[in-house]
Order: sequence, then C-alpha cells, then structure tokens
Amino acid sequence: MPFKRYILVMTLLLGLSCLSIAAFNLAVDPYGAYPWASVKWLHSRSGEKGTRTARAELLRRGPWEFIILGSSRAQMGYAPDHPVLGGMKGCNAALPATNIRELQPVVDYALRHNDPKRILFAIDFLLFDGGRGFQHDFAQSYFTPGRDAISYHLDNTISFRATNASYKALMSALRGERPRFTALGQTVRHTKKLSDGHRALFAAKLTEFFAETYADLHTSPDRLERFRQIIQAVHAEGVPLDIVINPIHAAQLEAIATAGLWTEFEQWLRDVTLVVEGERQISGANVRLVSFIGYAPYCDEPIPAPGDTETTMRYWWESSHCKDELGGLVLERLYAPGTSHFAPGFGVDLTTGNIEQYLADLNTARQIWVEANPGDVAFVCDLARKAGLLH
Repeated sequence: MPFKRYILVMTLLLGLSCLSIAAFNLAVDPYGAYPWASVKWLHSRSGEKGTRTARAELLRRGPWEFIILGSSRAQMGYAPDHPVLGGMKGCNAALPATNIRELQPVVDYALRHNDPKRILFAIDFLLFDGGRGFQHDFAQSYFTPGRDAISYHLDNTISFRATNASYKALMSALRGERPRFTALGQTVRHTKKLSDGHRALFAAKLTEFFAETYADLHTSPDRLERFRQIIQAVHAEGVPLDIVINPIHAAQLEAIATAGLWTEFEQWLRDVTLVVEGERQISGANVRLVSFIGYAPYCDEPIPAPGDTETTMRYWWESSHCKDELGGLVLERLYAPGTSHFAPGFGVDLTTGNIEQYLADLNTARQIWVEANPGDVAFVCDLARKAGLLH
C-alpha cells in the first residue's frame, strides 16, 4: 500500500475510533457534563458523580435554591429533596476527602452559578487539618478558575479516564446494580458491600483513620481563617447559612481520644464556635452552628458482635458515615424543630455562652459510654495498636 494511502487509512481509522469512544462516553456521560446526549439508564449507574468534575457540573446546572456542601459525611447523610425542605430545588454537592481550603473555591463557585435561598454547610474535624490540600481531580474540573474548555471536553469524551468510568457504569447497569448516587448528588450506597457485616466496615474505617489520618492530624489557623471567609462570602450574598457539625459514631469519638487528639478536638469545637459567634456579632451574618456530636440515643447504636454479619445497623454504615435515616433526623432538627421524629436534646446550637457546658456534658457522656461498652473500647484500642498508633 502506498505510504500516502496508508497514512490516510490510519487517520480515518483513528478518527472513527475517537468518534466511537466519544459517542460511548457521551451516551454514558459519567460526569454529568452532557445531559442532552446521555442515556439515563447508563448515566444513573456512573460511579463518578462524586468527583470534582461531576460536582462542578451539578452546581453549574442550577439554579439551585438549597445547596448542601461539605465532605463525604454530608454527601452520604443528607437528602436535598427531604420533605422538610418544603419543595426547594436542592442539590447535594458535597465532596469526598475534602477540606476547608478546597471547599472555599467550591463555595464561591456555587454562589457564582446560583442564587440559593439557603446553604447547608456540614463540617467535621478533618476539614480543618492543615496537611490537607486539593485532590488531584480538582484541577480537571470547572472549580479551577480558567479551566481550558477544549482540553476539558476532550478529557470528558475521549480520555482513558472517561472511557474507563463509562465502561464501569455500563458493567454496573448490565449487572443490575442499584445506582450509587441520586440525580441530586446524594450517595445512597456505600462503596463497600455489607456481605462481611457492619463490624468489618467499622474495623476498616477505623484502621484507615489510625493509619492514614490521626497519626499526623493538626488543625490549622489558616483553615479557621478560610472558614471565616466562607461565612463572610455567603453573608455577602445575603444567603442564610446553616452550619452543622456532622454526627459520628461513639467508636469514632473513642478513636479520636485513643489517638491522643481529644484535647485538640475540644479546642477545635471552641474555635469554630468562636468564629461563628464573631461573624454573627461583627457582621450580622445570618448563620447558626448546630453540633450533632454526641452519644445517646443515635451515635451510640450498638456495633454488631464479632462474627455477626447479618445484623443491619439502622443509622450507620460505619463509624464515620451515617445513613440517610440519621441524616434525615438532622434535617428535621434543623428545619422542622417541632417534629417528634427525633429525640429531645438531639443537636445543640453552639454559642460562646454554652460551649464549655456542652464540652463538659460531652465528656460525661463519653465516660458513661466507655464504662458501659468495654468491648467496643477494646475493639478500638486493638485496631489502633495494629495500625501502629499504640504500643
């Protein structure tokens, strides 16, 4: 074959291959960038809806009236279409494995593309770790200012990343698996299967914290200042801001204490309370801070016994992530406080006037839990020891 014809044939084959790959990726649309072209049956099975690319697309497709922001704890726990929200058009744009530094431009982006009536900002201890920065896929998303449109669309249509994501979504659809995300962004299925039981999920999550997170976690003044700036940015747009401190299981609280971080954890609670109170008093920000850190009656749900792989926990996937059942109670406490669906005393509005009493009550509740659950305390300590955090 003449060389020119060979080049022409190869060019045509390459072009057809790229077009075929692009058509496949448009049909699946794993990041939600092309809803006009996607096949809903395929797109709904995409496991990439939690990526920064997909979250930016979700926020850009507004306008949303109610926006949920935060980490994976918010992503899994809070339904943006809960009945207590009164039919507001809402989305859950929380990011997994994030931090305050990364969330600051996300909040700015959300405000730039929407005119929300209310924002729910769900925070936790990890968000303020000074050692955490931007995740690798942040730069691939429109969250990054000046993101090049040509490379962005090429990445979404013909890259290996997009094609691999589309293939996984296709396999998930063919296997008949339940979608992991709702159309509004909430995670409704854990990444790991429950075949080994909740106790195994608890062990895996706590080990992850001991080995990768708690060994070198230090809250940062920079993260507190960025937290303040987020409150100021939302206030500047005249949007009411509800800040919640996510609930975590008693075993996770014990892990914080076992890792020697309890004093720093208490100081973090004081610091965020001081920041919120300061913005309320100085700028008149419409912001409140409600903590769901506690023990009874939800965060001390018994962990299934060793060997029990059948018991299904009502409120928890594992120690760090609550189910929608508990997240729904958080939303009811925030937006329908007159309901009788949640236990009295669930959720405490923190101020500088009650923070010390709150911490005293928290320590008392922890002592009661420790004395009543020696097996779970030993379970946590054993995991810390195996991870090399205790000797």
